[in-house]
Amino acid sequence: LDDIEVDVVIVGAGWAGLAAGARLLHAGATVAVLEAGDRVGGRARTVYFGDGAVPVDAGAEWIAMYGNKPEETMYGVLRDVTNACGMPGGAVLRDYGKTDKGYSSAFRHHLPGEGEMSQIKGNAYMKDLWTGGGGFLDFAKKGRKTYSEVLDAYKKKTGPDKVEAEFLSTMLNFDINLRFGVSPEGLTPKLGPVGGEGSMLHLAGRFGSLAEAYARCEQVSMNIADSVILGATATEIDYDAEGEGTAVHYVSGGRAGRVTAKAVLVTVSLGVLQARTITFSPPLPAAKADAIDNLGFGVIDKWIGYWRRDAEVPWDVDGGLWNTLVG
Repeated sequence: LDDIEVDVVIVGAGWAGLAAGARLLHAGATVAVLEAGDRVGGRARTVYFGDGAVPVDAGAEWIAMYGNKPEETMYGVLRDVTNACGMPGGAVLRDYGKTDKGYSSAFRHHLPGEGEMSQIKGNAYMKDLWTGGGGFLDFAKKGRKTYSEVLDAYKKKTGPDKVEAEFLSTMLNFDINLRFGVSPEGLTPKLGPVGGEGSMLHLAGRFGSLAEAYARCEQVSMNIADSVILGATATEIDYDAEGEGTAVHYVSGGRAGRVTAKAVLVTVSLGVLQARTITFSPPLPAAKADAIDNLGFGVIDKWIGYWRRDAEVPWDVDGGLWNTLVG
């Protein structure tokens, strides 16, 4: 493969790599993006069911906008893409609004001995145990240990009954998993605050497709897709390539290639870094290597079901489906 020379080489064509590349193109830099897979989008991947008629996000599907103006978040980027280039399938971005102003019926079926909790009682639990003064969120601000330890301390202080304790555990696990993809044992309130106001945006099965649309939207990303090399697996990053700057070695189709640049941005996932499939020369500083080894990330299982329209199913297809399935 021919050597490539650019201002900046980016490893990984997920959303982070694509956005960084687009910013650099707008600034007048030349860019090459190496992507080991056969598509852009990284962990945002759209698959289609029902002869291609139903899009489903096999990976990421929610965007949080806590404490930020919409235009300062991913929502602003996607809005610009859809306005300039259209959304896949002609869909519309759906803003679910404030996420912490009331009790979610998604938790109703998690409470033992109560059956389906009423909205009134759920809102009371939310205020008394979660968001109100003296609730868990207020108590957690003072915590310096993990959320799991803080929750144990809160339960010891307040003495909740069985149902209240289950409500607290469900709220905490759901909130932390939704926002950070980790367990309460792996996060502290200081590193990952929960319960802040904000909006949630659900991509309705199109987050992966939107990555592709973004990559090819000239008005927004300057068609960063043209700078992406698919099927190019980075193997080594050499920061002092014989005085030529930084060189990233990669393999594509069994053949070796090299990109030299003034700078390199590595946007691959933590799992790739921990697998040590990319070597760094010279080695990364001890502090960075230790961080890679010791940082954790959670696993969220996703169940996807689909059925014929004429099939009998035990839930209301026209309303409340998500809450029913979660319950």
